[in-house]
Amino acid sequence: MPFVNGIGFLYRLRSHDAHKHIPVAIITGDSCVDDPALQEMHDLDAEVLFKPIWIEEVVSVTRSLLEKRRS
Repeated sequence: MPFVNGIGFLYRLRSHDAHKHIPVAIITGDSCVDDPALQEMHDLDAEVLFKPIWIEEVVSVTRSLLEKRRS
């Protein structure tokens, strides 16, 4: 993404009350994401998936995020 990375996007999104509970899945091709960055994204309530990714994984995570939002 130009101008902002995934963590920056999450902080901006979560800074607005109306967007605090929007389900987010981050799909990255960066295989060098370190543990602290992964933990930070999880702390911001995002699922992180790594490429290559199968459509079944996208569907599964989408379902999971929607279920989580309903409860």
